[in-house]
Amino acid sequence: MRKASLILFVIGSLPLNLSGQADTEHSPSPLHVLDAQMIREKYESIQVETFEVKPGVEFPSEYLAKAHEEMFKQLSDAKIVKEILRSGDARKDESAPIILLSGTINNYTPGSRPKRYVGLGLGAAEVDAEIFLLDGRTKQRLQTERLRAVLTGGLFGGSEDKIANELARRVVLQTRYMLNGRIPTESLGTTSRDAPPAVAAHDQQ
Repeated sequence: MRKASLILFVIGSLPLNLSGQADTEHSPSPLHVLDAQMIREKYESIQVETFEVKPGVEFPSEYLAKAHEEMFKQLSDAKIVKEILRSGDARKDESAPIILLSGTINNYTPGSRPKRYVGLGLGAAEVDAEIFLLDGRTKQRLQTERLRAVLTGGLFGGSEDKIANELARRVVLQTRYMLNGRIPTESLGTTSRDAPPAVAAHDQQ
């Protein structure tokens, strides 16, 4: 009787053991993204590229040049990596990993300075852009983000070229955020997130 009970106990427990084994074999492996290195841990240099302007978008070239220079200045002041370069600048260590910061201006609304002077959010100037962090050697896209820079005021309504400063400020803020992302390990696909909401600028000309 005791032997029969033991056999029944073994048979009764067998499906549970098999089930447990199946769960182990088919359980998902840890996500690679959890093991992936953070971007800021690998790259200590950023090269600021001149942004492209989407065909049909009338963003003045002088604003683009001003934004590019302001990005370089603000990134240098922020000291988020050891080395900030313009395109064509000589690097301290050519073999070290480097990020290319590039982007595209997708939309530009100049707004109205007289209306900005009135206030109440009227006449705002806006720029919609998409920015990319690329591996300098492979050109693999590490991160992609969309952002909006908004100029709502300033001295006497804020001059139109101040939108370049606000664009640069938004790009630098977003870049800091993107550097905390993980390096893609399985493909060259992008890693996108919704960008934080735009913060309106009140420039003091």
